[in-house]
Parts: sequence; C-alpha cells; structure tokens
Amino acid sequence: MKYNCELVQDLLPMYHDQALSKTSSDIVEEHIKSCSECRELSETLQAEQSTGEKSAEKVQEEVTSNSGSAVGLFSKRVRRVRKIVISIFVVLVLLLSVSIGYIRHMTAAETLSYTFISYLDAQDIVTRGWIPENLPEDTTNIYVTYNLDNNVVNGSFNLTQSGVVAFTERTTTAMAKDFNNLPKAIDPEWDVYREMIYNQKAQGRQYQLLQSQEYVFALSDTGHVLFWSK
Repeated sequence: MKYNCELVQDLLPMYHDQALSKTSSDIVEEHIKSCSECRELSETLQAEQSTGEKSAEKVQEEVTSNSGSAVGLFSKRVRRVRKIVISIFVVLVLLLSVSIGYIRHMTAAETLSYTFISYLDAQDIVTRGWIPENLPEDTTNIYVTYNLDNNVVNGSFNLTQSGVVAFTERTTTAMAKDFNNLPKAIDPEWDVYREMIYNQKAQGRQYQLLQSQEYVFALSDTGHVLFWSK
C-alpha cells in the first residue's frame, strides 16, 4: 500500500542507521521483501551509506597520514637541528680546549725561573738585568723568576755577614710606600711575603727595607733577602 510505502520509506534512513527498535526493523524488512520500489530505495540508501562511510574512512586515513607525515617531517627537522647544535657544541668545546692549552702554553713560555748556587753562576742573568747588579760576589742561593711580557722580576738570595755590610752600602733605605706600591708579583707567594713584611709579621723577624734604582729589597736579620722589581 502507498501508505505503507511512505511509512517504510520514512523509516529507511533510521533502519540503515540501526536506530529503529527490533519491531520497527522487522516491519521494514518484511515490507521491502515484497515491495520492489522500497527495496530498490533501501539498496540505494545502503549503497550511499557505504560510500559515505568509505569516504569518511578515506578522509580520516588521509588526515592521519598527512598528520603522520607532518609529525615525521617535524621529527626529522628536530633531529637535524639537534645534530647541528651538538656538532656546534663539540666544535666550541674543542676550540675552548685548544685555546686554554694555548694560553697555558703562552703563560708558561712568558715566565722563566732560574736557581743558582753562587753569584758567579748567575753572571749571564746579571748581564741580562734579571737580578740586581750590586750583589756581593759571595752571594749564594740565588733564585729569580722573570715575566717576559711585563718585565716583572721577583727573587731571593742569601748574604754572608760581610755581604750584608757590602750590600747595605750599595743600596739606600726604602720607604714603606715604596715597598707597598710595587707591581703585582709573578708568584703570589711574593705578594704574601710583602704583606707580611710590611706589617712586621714575618715570623717575628725584623726586615730592613732597602732599594736600588730598579729593585726593592727586604733584608732579614739572617741575611736572607727577598727582592721585587719596581
């Protein structure tokens, strides 16, 4: 009947969406068995629905694929950038290591240290002006450290009793300001000595401050002398 066809045709979309109750689904199925028109419409709706589902699945797959491709491309770029950053970091570390080594090498090369048993052994250094020229000939245990870059000299030596007399005659008395305004020592220990001597705290010893044109001396009561270039 036409009424039945119209009713069934209205129900067909919900039937294919499986939204009908079992009773209503049975009525639709019973009707389309005997009605070619409704059966044809049902088949058409089913085909369209299947096509739509496939299209939706295809779209989803494409979206997923594109998303996966985008994520993959992004990951590749991140990995590439990471490799570049790591490579740059490694190069910088190597350059820094080389620079530190070079600086240490240059620092070591700029500072020379010598030790001599006697004044006679030190004549070559005396000629270069790296130790005072006015030392008595019986001076012993001469130590000198010289910085080639800034010409700062620090050192020490020992005087005999007669050498103390000769040395004080060849030098003049230094003022506290002369002793305190010296350039920074090559060896930090010499700065410590200077501060101790300046404050009269050098192990209870009394130091006599002397000077020449190029050096300042701290002469202890035992004949041991520390010196600094001006």
